[in-house]
Amino acid sequence: MMSKLAHRLNDFLSGFGQAFSLWPTESLDRYLVQESPESRIYENFARVGEHMESAIHKVMEEQSLIEKNAMDQCR
Repeated sequence: MMSKLAHRLNDFLSGFGQAFSLWPTESLDRYLVQESPESRIYENFARVGEHMESAIHKVMEEQSLIEKNAMDQCR
């Protein structure tokens, strides 16, 4: 008789193997839409720009909060 731990391990490994059976066995390139390099570069720069703008706003908000707290402590 298989122990409870061995049974659970067997179930886990069986599930793990089933997950890998869904893994593609060939390249998916033919199913994906190929964009031009210019388009991909533009999208990447736009995304980076959005992240930078968000970070700049966050730093500016933190800086103004620090300045406000410093002014409040001086009073």
